[in-house]
Amino acid sequence: MQALRLGVNFYPFSRFPEPEQLFDLVVLCEALGFYHVHMGEHLIVPKKSAQIMDSFWRDTSCVYSALSQLTRRIRFVYGIVIVPYRHPIQTARTLATVDQLSKGRVIMGCGVGWDALEFEALGVPYKERGARTDDYLRAIRALWSSQAPDYAPEYDGRFVKFRDVIFRPGTYQKQLPMWIGGAAKAAIPRAAALGQGLAPMGGNLEWLSGLVQQTKEQLAANGREQDIEDFAFTMNCDYGELVVHHALAAGAAEDDLTLGPEPARAIEQLLQWQAAGYNHVTIRFPDRDPAKFADSLRRFHDTVMKPLGGGGGGRHAGMRPQTARAVSKVTA
Repeated sequence: MQALRLGVNFYPFSRFPEPEQLFDLVVLCEALGFYHVHMGEHLIVPKKSAQIMDSFWRDTSCVYSALSQLTRRIRFVYGIVIVPYRHPIQTARTLATVDQLSKGRVIMGCGVGWDALEFEALGVPYKERGARTDDYLRAIRALWSSQAPDYAPEYDGRFVKFRDVIFRPGTYQKQLPMWIGGAAKAAIPRAAALGQGLAPMGGNLEWLSGLVQQTKEQLAANGREQDIEDFAFTMNCDYGELVVHHALAAGAAEDDLTLGPEPARAIEQLLQWQAAGYNHVTIRFPDRDPAKFADSLRRFHDTVMKPLGGGGGGRHAGMRPQTARAVSKVTA
């Protein structure tokens, strides 16, 4: 059984109107020993969609670029990149840059998108989103796989074609992981064919456990048994007001399960997810006040992470001076 890695999801972002509030909390997450932070994206929010999701969004790559200079260990999960929204060369260049700045700490969550009105505003055909996602992911991987001496990738797909071009620098990691996300079963063949991870959205434990097994079976059929190691899921943590998420609107059968407020029950639930095959679990804390959010992080660390063997190993050990100062601002 793989080790369980815990992360923090910061949605909804309107809780942090000042960037420093978000930055300080991420620095605290690193000090407490969380493995990753998780931030999603929307480029524009149609008014009708604002009824079911937050309308406050920053560019995830810009945020992660800043955080790469304030941290040194914690991973940056894009949860998710809505792949058909941008030309794949632009996506490949942006994420490769963040991976270079962070020295290899980027994980690309990949999704097809769900908001038809957002697609309309961007001028992207909604009905082509699945086919475009598959084509774009192959193109991105071709760009990231270009090697010395010429760094000249080639790709000939349905929507994207390029040759006689140079792409450098590439990613810092030899293979930047792509976690395939989504609420539909189409994520399984996509992950089995193209991904290095599966990150489904919504559903209960039985459903999600089945997705792991189905993905592994298709991986074996594709001869890729060793290519996916990561299975990730996001849960709410029931400390106070529950954050409403839009997984239902995305087509999930059920909304995310919720960690109980009692530490013993939370530990039991996390071990159940681990037994079901999920080695990454992201926690969405509901606090709207940044100071209370920091308190919840510390409480979760002390009462859940430590008993699970996931302590941070010292509050400021090995941290850059500016990181330690940022932690002090939150923990004071």
